[in-house]
Amino acid sequence: MERLNTNELNAEFQFSAINEDYSFFRIEISEKYISGGAAFLDVEELPYLRSIVFEQGKSFYMMCSSKGITQTALIKALRAYEGGEAFSLVQLFAEDLKPYLLVQLFFNALSNPLYNPEEGLYSYNNLSGKLLCYKPAWLKKDAEGMLWGLDCMEVRIDRDLRLHLLAHRMNSLKLKGKMKFEKRKLSAYPQYEFSYHHHTLRRVPKDRLNNPSNLIQKPVEGERGSISFFDFSNYEAFSCTKIGLLYELFRLLKAEFSKYLQLSLRNYPIEEKLHTKRKELEGYKGILTEKVRLSGINLFG
Repeated sequence: MERLNTNELNAEFQFSAINEDYSFFRIEISEKYISGGAAFLDVEELPYLRSIVFEQGKSFYMMCSSKGITQTALIKALRAYEGGEAFSLVQLFAEDLKPYLLVQLFFNALSNPLYNPEEGLYSYNNLSGKLLCYKPAWLKKDAEGMLWGLDCMEVRIDRDLRLHLLAHRMNSLKLKGKMKFEKRKLSAYPQYEFSYHHHTLRRVPKDRLNNPSNLIQKPVEGERGSISFFDFSNYEAFSCTKIGLLYELFRLLKAEFSKYLQLSLRNYPIEEKLHTKRKELEGYKGILTEKVRLSGINLFG
C-alpha cells in the first residue's frame, strides 16, 4: 500500500443540475434560539423539504425539492409554526453555500431504505439537523423485547470538509434516574419515538412528551455509545462497524445523488514506514492516537 486514505473529503459539485432540481433557503430567527429545532422535518405542510442543517443556534439551512415549492408557500408554512413570526428567510443558490454545508445537506437527504430484518439495513434519520444511522444489531432491548436504548452513528462534516463518524447512545426515559443532568435539564433534550414498523425515529409531538418509552440522546452514568471502528472477520461484522457504515454511505450517496456531487476520500503518499514489534508499539499507541485525534484526522487505511 503506497497511499493512505484519510477522512478529508474531495467534493465536486454540479451546480447547474443541483439548482435545477433543488432549492436552498437560509432561515434566521430574531430570538435567542429556534424552538423545536429540526421538528420542521415533520411538518406536513412541508412535503418538499429534503433536509436541514444548523450552522448555529439562530440559523439553519433547508434543502427542498424545486418542484411545487415557492418562497411564498414556504414563508406561509414557517409562519404557521410555533414562533414562526420571528423567522426571516433568504433563498440561495447551491454555490452560495459553504461546501461543508452543501455536502452535509446531501448526506442528511439520503432516502431511508425500506427496513428488511433479514438484510439488516441501516436506518437513516435527519434528526435535529443531524444524520443519525443505526442497525438492528445496535438496538438494546429488555427480556420482554421492549426497546430501552440504541447506539447510533452521527455523520458530521466539519468546516474543513473532514468527515466524522461519532458514536452516540440513546436511552429511554425509563432510565432517567441513572442519568446525570448537569449542563442541561431533561426538558432541554429533544425526545424521539421509535417506529418498529419502519425502524425509524421521529421527534415526539407535544401530547406524547415524557412517556417512559421516549428516547433521548444521552447515556446513563458510566456508559457511552460504542461502535467498533473496523472488523472484517465476516461481512455482517464489517457492516456493523464505522468503516462498514462509511462504505454504505458512499454507495448510497453515489446511487442517489451522483448527478449532483462526487465525493472521495483524500489520500496521501506514504513517505516512510516504521517496523516495530507489537509489544513495543503498544507503549506508544495512546500517545500516537491522541496526536492524530488532535490534528482532526482519522486514518482509514
